[in-house]
Amino acid sequence: MEPFQGDPFAGATSDFMSTFSRAGAAAAETDRSAFWSTKLNVTISEGKNLTKDGANDSYFCRVAVDDEVVARTSTVWHSTSSPFFGEDFSIECRHNIQSLRVYVNSAEKQDVLGVVNFHRSTFEGTKALDGWYSLAKPNVQTEPHGEVLVSLLLSETSTALDHLTVTLIGARDLASKDATSKVDPQVVIQLDNEKRTSEKLKGTKYPQWDESFTFERAKLPPTVVLQVYDSGTLIGEATLSLEGLHRDIPQQDWHRLMPSETAIAKFGGASGSIRVSVHVSKELILPYPCYSALVAALEKDCTSDEGVQHGIPAVLEELLADPEYKYTDREQVARMLIRILLRSNKSVDFLHSINGLEISGCREPTALFRGNTMASKCTDQFMKIVGLPYLHETLKPAIDLVFREKNNCEIDPYLLPRAKSSKGGGAVDVSKQVQTLTRYLNMIFESIFSSVERCPSLMRLVFKFLQEDARKNPALSEDTAFTVVSGFLFLRFFAPAVLSPKLFGMRGELADAATSRTLTLLAKALMSVGNLGASIDSGKAEYMKPLYPVIKEHLPRLKTFIDAICGVTVVAESTLASRELTASPVVGSLQGEMSARIVYRDTGLLGKTMKKRWIRLTSTGLKVSKSRVKSAGGAADEGFPARLFGVVEKMEAGAVDKHRHTIMIVVEGIDTIVLGCGSKGELEVWLQALRRVSSAAAGSNSRHRPEAYYPYLPTVAASKKTGGTSPCAKCHGSVVLDQFADSPPAEVWAHKLFATLLEGKPLLESKYADARVAGSIHPRKRGTVETLYHVLDDIHLAHLLHQDQ
Repeated sequence: MEPFQGDPFAGATSDFMSTFSRAGAAAAETDRSAFWSTKLNVTISEGKNLTKDGANDSYFCRVAVDDEVVARTSTVWHSTSSPFFGEDFSIECRHNIQSLRVYVNSAEKQDVLGVVNFHRSTFEGTKALDGWYSLAKPNVQTEPHGEVLVSLLLSETSTALDHLTVTLIGARDLASKDATSKVDPQVVIQLDNEKRTSEKLKGTKYPQWDESFTFERAKLPPTVVLQVYDSGTLIGEATLSLEGLHRDIPQQDWHRLMPSETAIAKFGGASGSIRVSVHVSKELILPYPCYSALVAALEKDCTSDEGVQHGIPAVLEELLADPEYKYTDREQVARMLIRILLRSNKSVDFLHSINGLEISGCREPTALFRGNTMASKCTDQFMKIVGLPYLHETLKPAIDLVFREKNNCEIDPYLLPRAKSSKGGGAVDVSKQVQTLTRYLNMIFESIFSSVERCPSLMRLVFKFLQEDARKNPALSEDTAFTVVSGFLFLRFFAPAVLSPKLFGMRGELADAATSRTLTLLAKALMSVGNLGASIDSGKAEYMKPLYPVIKEHLPRLKTFIDAICGVTVVAESTLASRELTASPVVGSLQGEMSARIVYRDTGLLGKTMKKRWIRLTSTGLKVSKSRVKSAGGAADEGFPARLFGVVEKMEAGAVDKHRHTIMIVVEGIDTIVLGCGSKGELEVWLQALRRVSSAAAGSNSRHRPEAYYPYLPTVAASKKTGGTSPCAKCHGSVVLDQFADSPPAEVWAHKLFATLLEGKPLLESKYADARVAGSIHPRKRGTVETLYHVLDDIHLAHLLHQDQ
């Protein structure tokens, strides 16, 4: 997210905005500023002909933004050469990212099969990329060959010509053409057919030019090209977009030096292709008070049955059901609603109303909450947001044991090899597998059934109201009062978490084939208990019969557990929220033993050894202890609040410890914390978690945007041999994979509500303009829509005026 930049007329625009827009007036009264939110949405669909001989293999894909891996698909085990992935990723990032890469890996060969490169110029704009892309073979000839730092300034001459000033500041990490590692860089800047040449520097991979070149045109072309040469040999080139430049406002950025198309064609051939969709969305987020009228209307509608039936929730439900509506992801809309309502302590009241309405209208117990309704989606998102720490505490020990032991627990005879014998074979004995699964299930069930006091009170209140509403409906059986709760808790919460522990933050890595199958069998057993054993008598999945004894053993405990969970006193949500939500850990409180070093001001990195420390990360900050015992006892050696994190970045390999992958955290008043990770996988997990915590703590405050303070990264590691310097890897402090556990600033969710309704406004206007349709709609809902028109128009005007700044 990037702070919004103003122009010389900002004061006059602000006065106009305050006069003609209530939302604009609210913005003028707050000390918070508007900012840009940029998201990179990537969909990896499938691969084709990934192996030349068509042999089976296991595949997965990795997504990298500016050479930093931020996402990974699940592994498609033992697939043909055309695997299906079908995964979407939403990545919050800076607006000025330079490249996106999708790597296709072989899990069995532990090798990269190929890569697809997308430069910024190819995916910038409103139109999404979607198609089949051939894989290139990753090697030094097709990788980026460095970066160049350039400032662009557009102005106007006295004769109304476009005047472009290109300032060549410097470059870094330039690739050398031979083993001497010396580079004599020179840059050629080309606009149309006009070329300008920089000074040729001697023997440096980190040159500094600070040269400016000017061009004048009646109309500028869309791009300018920079080519960097080493003694006449092309190192790489960068294509800079000139679209979107604001007059008299310089735009400074790093740009990747990519090899020429000839080099890629010569060295980049690889087998196969993948289908990828890439879309960049960029939104201007106003300060939270600008959305206050819309949020207040939502909160009012969500606290009564009439409001839920005929207010904003009903309007959203209506739009989601319209085939012409752009936004179709009910989970995202539900997540947005719950996030907004949790902030105002209205989430429990809302879920009580919307769930109660669905239960009161139900006449068939088996159909209750089975559809893709707003009620079920909102309750799902509520559990994932509020109950994540509880989930980790309850299930993570068992999940960790399954991952650690890596047992093959297959019990399906059709998936088992046949035993050899003189009569042609027989089924493999599954008693050992059943014994192992029983041990895991006993551990999981014991942890769940003893977790009543650990379950967040907010969740227990929602479950209490579900049970009470089910008992009020005479059409529903007594068992429904239990299955309505267990259906959410077991089928939609515990079982999915067991099935996909990485998605819920319980593991940093994906499961291998055997572990994945074990988790699937455990999840099926959990679902059987959640259904009160209904699946046992259904005749489905006969291979699960060996687990029926352990399932039946724990069935009687379910009703006692549900009654205990629902046996909570009704108190104000604000009281519970202040106690439970503000201290909830991020990703279940990530912790572990790591090498660490704390460097205070005026202290160099050299001469200080990395020491073993117990590191614990929560939503509020980082704690460093000498041992796990001290950390568990709450007595940490030192604590560092997340709100003081400035830069969170990975360092160049070997910058501090040649045996460690290191992360640097710049903290106000401390200078630097260095953490050493044992593997690249561990580094990626900690890097993402640290950045999520930092981003959530920073909100829209621009002082935490590292690129604002480190346009050219400072030296953090000196060379012992030469006393020189070696820069860190670039900083992308806001490149973070969007997950449901994240908590962006409140104005982000308020803006999502505004954007969601604004997109549907033309549909509502068209529909409600028909007198026959409008006459059949409840007066309360008509009033809601009319009020929305005015509120949305007012906020939209404030957006337009902010953009004019």
